[in-house]
Amino acid sequence: MDNIIDILVIEDDTNINKLLCDMLSNSGYKTIAAYSGTEALLYIQKYELDMILLDLMLPGISGEELLIKWMEKSMLKFMKTYCIFFVNGNLNKFMLQL
Repeated sequence: MDNIIDILVIEDDTNINKLLCDMLSNSGYKTIAAYSGTEALLYIQKYELDMILLDLMLPGISGEELLIKWMEKSMLKFMKTYCIFFVNGNLNKFMLQL
């Protein structure tokens, strides 16, 4: 039996979010769409996810804050979740803070 991989797509641009979800769904993945950091945090707390696609520049909770909250939860529950985030000019500054 094949395991379906659950992916949370966090992107505030509706068209990009839909495109990513459609591409992933057509490839056999189960997707959940979130359009803000606040909405994404609710899904992270509610679901056991296999992967997260994360835009760093989000309304509500920023992608950087969300990543920290997700890492805290993942470490506490020993979850094996992967995070892929969209790179922008702020990434190097953020990574230095970790």
